[in-house]
Amino acid sequence: MKTYDRPFYFISQKQKRSERGLSLVELLVALGIFTLAGLVIYHVLTISLHLQSKNLSVNLNVHRGKTAYQTIAASLREAVSVPRLINERRENITGNGPAAGFSMHRRVGGPFLLSDDTSATSPNVRISSGAYTPEVGDWLIIPAYGIEKRISGVTLVSSSSGVRQLQLTSNLGETIQIANPPYSDLKVVVYITRLGQYVVEGDRLLFYPRDLDSFFNVVVRNVTTPTPFSLPTSLAATRQILISLSCEEGALASLDGLFRRDGLILSTRAAGRSQLTRGR
Repeated sequence: MKTYDRPFYFISQKQKRSERGLSLVELLVALGIFTLAGLVIYHVLTISLHLQSKNLSVNLNVHRGKTAYQTIAASLREAVSVPRLINERRENITGNGPAAGFSMHRRVGGPFLLSDDTSATSPNVRISSGAYTPEVGDWLIIPAYGIEKRISGVTLVSSSSGVRQLQLTSNLGETIQIANPPYSDLKVVVYITRLGQYVVEGDRLLFYPRDLDSFFNVVVRNVTTPTPFSLPTSLAATRQILISLSCEEGALASLDGLFRRDGLILSTRAAGRSQLTRGR
């Protein structure tokens, strides 16, 4: 019987050796490999999330720039006057800027026709406005004569013809004859407008639909350019306004608005990869 004890002994020893666990060195090596792999994966995920967050931020800024451009462009297309620079208190300033904002007359009524002669020394003007009634605080614009006057009173003269007399805050300053020959065929076009204002206050670009009111709309937030508006030195020749608006991480939108009698031409450029739509 003892002759069979030794083989069974060797089999038992081999089984014990094959069932033993990892040594400390092997465990440390395996742990180091898993730790290094985890760090690499974590680093890759961190970079991916950072790039995604940055990309979303850039896209958001570009979207804000486009929104601001479209809002300003829509207002400029409605303008019937050359824009004027204003400060942060919404007061007119001289020079070519840069400035915190600008104002322009937006058409709310017209075109209408002058219905009677005017006197340079009188604040009263009669127009044929049909069913439309101008509001006190609006402006009377006569482009052919370069007249821009605020309206202080409105009186209906004839309900059948829609003639209304407008009282202005100051004398017209221009005598216009249309009632009698040889001027009876002359048609003088007038507009009723409201003075809208864009201005940077703090880090927000605000739009005031009417200069007399305190109500405003926020066009874009996180503006980093306190004075983004300026006029070129050749304004008299080109009637142009230049706008450089920066928001947060450098999403820059530059607007070049060229005013003409037949409309407004706008071209836009954005920094980096973004390209804003060209409008007309």
